Amino acid sequence: MQTKKLGVLGLKLETLSKLGWKNIIRVIFYRLGKKSGFYEKTLPIGEPYALSLTPSCFSATIRGTSLSGPEQTVLLKNADRLRKGSMCYFSHFWFDVGSPPSWFNNPFKKSVCKDNKIHWSKLPDFSKELGDIKTIWELSRFAWALDLAKAYRLTSEKSYLDTLNAWLADWTKHNPVNAGPNWKCGQEAGIRMINLLLAARVLGQAPEKLNKGIIRFIWEHCQRIEPTLFYAIAQNNNHGMCEAAALFIGGACLTQQQIDPSKKKKAIRWKRLGRKWLEDRVRKLIENDGSFSQYSVNYHRMMLNILSYTEIWRKILNERPFSKQFYHKAAQATKWLFIFTNSNSGQAPNIGSNDGTLLFNLSNDSYLDFRPSVNLAGCLFLNYMPFSETSIKQISEWIDVDLSLPRKPHSILKKDPILFKDGGYCFLNKDNIELFIRFPSFKFRPHHCDMLHMDLWVNGQNIICDSGTYSYNCDEAYLTYFPSTLAHSTIQLDGRDQMKRAGRFLFAGWPESYPVENISRHNETYTWQVGYRDFGGAEHIRKIILKSNKVIVVDKVRDFQYRAILRWHLAPFDWILEGSKCSSFAATINIESTVPIKQILLTSGYRSLYYLKKEKIPVLETVVDKPGKIITQIILKT
Repeated sequence: MQTKKLGVLGLKLETLSKLGWKNIIRVIFYRLGKKSGFYEKTLPIGEPYALSLTPSCFSATIRGTSLSGPEQTVLLKNADRLRKGSMCYFSHFWFDVGSPPSWFNNPFKKSVCKDNKIHWSKLPDFSKELGDIKTIWELSRFAWALDLAKAYRLTSEKSYLDTLNAWLADWTKHNPVNAGPNWKCGQEAGIRMINLLLAARVLGQAPEKLNKGIIRFIWEHCQRIEPTLFYAIAQNNNHGMCEAAALFIGGACLTQQQIDPSKKKKAIRWKRLGRKWLEDRVRKLIENDGSFSQYSVNYHRMMLNILSYTEIWRKILNERPFSKQFYHKAAQATKWLFIFTNSNSGQAPNIGSNDGTLLFNLSNDSYLDFRPSVNLAGCLFLNYMPFSETSIKQISEWIDVDLSLPRKPHSILKKDPILFKDGGYCFLNKDNIELFIRFPSFKFRPHHCDMLHMDLWVNGQNIICDSGTYSYNCDEAYLTYFPSTLAHSTIQLDGRDQMKRAGRFLFAGWPESYPVENISRHNETYTWQVGYRDFGGAEHIRKIILKSNKVIVVDKVRDFQYRAILRWHLAPFDWILEGSKCSSFAATINIESTVPIKQILLTSGYRSLYYLKKEKIPVLETVVDKPGKIITQIILKT
């Protein structure tokens, strides 16, 4: 395949056409709406009020739970820390934030958003002084409301309920609708609303008898989401899906309340609008093979959790089912994440963008464990659980919804080598070895230069890994590093990225794979090959050979100008480099080449498993300056 060379302008125009001119027009209208003051006029700042979940709005009897032992200990420990004003950020960092917290502090930088009283449309998208705005949003997602509600439900200890109500009242007092950073993003509003409804449900709140504060909360959040939904749709990612789900859930809840007929009419419209666009997003953003538009494992989990909890609320609210295509696509997406989730550890490759999200974690599962999300989606969309480990019973009890455990065995889904041609992934496995290879198959905008990246897992351990994301607003060096070719286990040609950076979240010059071959099996050996040519005209073809305890990778490179660098990002073990052999207790890596190797060295890079946390990891680099083949033999000590 010969890829045409384009100048910078040509690359950008080509990329814009791939994004879709309709979506570009939507983005332009959204930005004009902010700049002109349109949103400030049509979505005025509201008045503060005191939101609470009080015993008077609970049902007479609250169903008990089977939670006990270590799980109960973890829940109560977290709730106790919340009572004392300590909050967990991104499933990893605990900070003292006060009780109630300051809703506008970035504890990572010890900075404060001082513009918390102005209209959200007047706030900048990125601020060096404030730092990553996600550190502000994290508190206002209301994940803490679930822990406090569950702790009260479990113990009847009034201090948990008092803390919950104090925080809710303080939030609505200091965050009147449309004022400040916590109203800036429609998706954040949707996540917050759904978490509040889940907390109310945990406490026995009947969906048709919401108190006035909750009704107002839902109303204001749906009002905020609707006018900018078109902008979320233009992103072709989780934003449109989440905001549509929130409109459907919020609108459906409001239609069951005793409210003014004109308001009920609007609620019906929100419900229908949410259903329409959620169906649309599922149809367009989930491929036939189950791949998701964001080319990200963690965002795939986020998408699946959104669909799962929307389906749960549909059941709770007795709404009619979604379309057959919706359930088919949701089932395919569930099977996809099953393949990517390790059965032993529950962990998954850190491929693609990762903003640290784990939505609606009712069972307090580990952020790194993907099995609970797969099992919940399996119950809802496959009628069986892919994994034996489960927290489905807890979820069912907490929110009093029938999630009866399926009778079909969890082993009904098998992990066999498979190509996801629509999304651009190859999965190879044998015994306790799992390989994941990325290749370019882009219908939607890619966020990482990770073409031909390979992840290697043995016995649930990630031996060769992806670096992750770290942060969307940090020092330029890290902002550039994590999405770059440099941060992935692939080959970098002539010191450039595989695509041309065209913005903070945009690359130009998306390549296409050569015709993708099927996986070949001969006796007990699997073989697969894929290649591409980048925007500069250089070529990389990667061939994978998987045997019982050995992985052989043959990288063919040509048509580059001066240098090709093969990098293997290694697990943080003690690796020793001796000549062309690199060893640890887990594996031995031997490097050979058909052309002279200019340099082999064991250097370091970064990996980020949790948002805003990075760690140094070893990186094995091999440099050649002539076209040829680099052969990597990985002998596994299983």
